[in-house]
Amino acid sequence: MDISENEVTFYRHFVLADGETVAVATKSMFDMNKSVFDANDMAQSYSRNFFSATQKTGLDQLQTSQQSKNH
Repeated sequence: MDISENEVTFYRHFVLADGETVAVATKSMFDMNKSVFDANDMAQSYSRNFFSATQKTGLDQLQTSQQSKNH
């Protein structure tokens, strides 16, 4: 991990390489809720998407501005 990267950006590299878009912890909670509640009703839990998390907090913009300062 590059020192200038934040944790979310670091995980996004694995997300893109691995094809996953949801945190493993969220997926395990989702599976547990499916086994406890009605397996056909997905309303009990929602996954956290790495991309939307970074877009909402503006981390991409922050990282882009930091990279442009370094170049």
